[in-house]
Amino acid sequence: MTDKKKPSGNIWKYTTMLLAGLLLGYVIGRFELTTLNFIVSPNEQKDEKTQDQDKNTQEKEEDTAPQGPVDVNTDGDLILGNNNAKITIIDFSDYQCPFSERFYSEIFVNLKQDFIDKGVVKYIFKDYPLNFHPNALPAAIAAECAGQQNKYWEMHSKLFETQEVWSGLENTEDTYNGYAKEIGLNLTKYTACIGEQSIKDEIMTDRSDGTAAGASGTPTLFINGMIVRGVPQSYDQFKQYLESQIGN
Repeated sequence: MTDKKKPSGNIWKYTTMLLAGLLLGYVIGRFELTTLNFIVSPNEQKDEKTQDQDKNTQEKEEDTAPQGPVDVNTDGDLILGNNNAKITIIDFSDYQCPFSERFYSEIFVNLKQDFIDKGVVKYIFKDYPLNFHPNALPAAIAAECAGQQNKYWEMHSKLFETQEVWSGLENTEDTYNGYAKEIGLNLTKYTACIGEQSIKDEIMTDRSDGTAAGASGTPTLFINGMIVRGVPQSYDQFKQYLESQIGN
């Protein structure tokens, strides 16, 4: 008669491994549910140079992102919306960045209509011109100088809506002057403002504020102090998140 050994040892081994796997999955799942990381679709077609830049930027964002709420400096920044709104969104963006343009066209336009204009969200745009975007700083200066004549948001929209027109130009001065004329600026005052060092200094202060808070790529959002990286896959995704915050 042959002895049959019960495989009790193996059963306990496999059971322990299964439980450990389930526990690890639960922990990862909870982390993903409480950590925002909105990014564009990996299937989006980009040229090789843009892919390399985007990859490097995302890696830096992941390396420097804080783990809790951050107090972002907004002293003197222009606020769009109700100053007492429950949700504050601070957007560090680059006018030449295609992801920032995508956030503007696919998210911000709807966000303004559904939340900002209704007093639920206050929105603050802060400049974060990236070094490999040579036209980003001149664009930011154009917006700030339009702001000197109370036309900041008009120039802001114009720059994002025409990004493909000026993004690859070697010199954007005539183009931006044309936009200034279109939105009704006093061109003499506008062109004088363009050369002011204080305007550039203000923009670079914005960038320093972003770096200090944990930003290193664009767009980087802070929603009530919590960092959000990249662009939501859809406006509905972003809307659902904001609605969940309103209920808290």
